[in-house]
Amino acid sequence: MKSVLKFLFIACCILSSYHSHAQVTPSSPPDRTIEIVSGLSLREKTIDSVNKIETIAGKVFLRENLTKFYCDSAIINRKDNTIEAFGNVHINDDDSLHTYSQYLKYYGDSRLAYLK
Repeated sequence: MKSVLKFLFIACCILSSYHSHAQVTPSSPPDRTIEIVSGLSLREKTIDSVNKIETIAGKVFLRENLTKFYCDSAIINRKDNTIEAFGNVHINDDDSLHTYSQYLKYYGDSRLAYLK
């Protein structure tokens, strides 16, 4: 009789823990919009009817969710969600990873960065 009660107790515990995990919904992906925080000079240029680029020069600070980008100048293409950064590039990812280069091509949708 005791073994049957132990079995039922363990089965109830397993089923209740399974039920609570089954109701967990995945969180939505973080926002991948590139935000201009600061820069000395900002210009917008229309390439064609669809493409516009933004150029920022002088002490540029950009942010995408928890990733911060610092550089001397940058070009942002909103349609492709890309950054091309030049000069003294510093990437700070969530205050834990610091990366430095002189050139950056960053693809925001896939979060891939090419550095030189």
